Amino acid sequence: YQLKHLVEVDDAYFGGQRAPGKRGRGAGKKTTVIVAVQLSPKEKPQYASMTAVENMAGAQVAKAFKEHVTENSTIRTDAYSSYKVLVKHGYIHKPVVVCGSANISDLLKWAHIMISNAKAIYRGTHHGVSDKHLQKYLSEYCWRFNRRFDLGQLFDRLLTACVKSRHRSIAELFA
Repeated sequence: YQLKHLVEVDDAYFGGQRAPGKRGRGAGKKTTVIVAVQLSPKEKPQYASMTAVENMAGAQVAKAFKEHVTENSTIRTDAYSSYKVLVKHGYIHKPVVVCGSANISDLLKWAHIMISNAKAIYRGTHHGVSDKHLQKYLSEYCWRFNRRFDLGQLFDRLLTACVKSRHRSIAELFA
């Protein structure tokens, strides 16, 4: 799905060792993931996208957005400087600045819920995923999320996606 209209965005960090030390942005041996959630006019989540990127440089952020978010969409983020590049690429950027006792989790609620749920699956069901395969797991999670209200057609859509995709060898699947 191409996300559009109002899109809530935040970055998350997956992988690495659970050890004392730096958490979040700048933590070592973690994969950076840009999480975007399209919201309805009533601020309910509709569709989502999660993209693993090398880093949070403006070029990486812009590339992820071009793939998953239509131009002229309103993008709500934290005030991290890498998101400023979005205005140059045709997006309306609405940074949310945390002041005083406000909690960023409340301000970017659905992006943080998506991150929490993905990490729970990542740690629980899959018992961790290698960086090499992380994007595939994130894509599968979003695929299920984006089709959560149409469960009756879930199998049919999966079958259609398989038929329409190109043949992949075992070596490609495990590369």
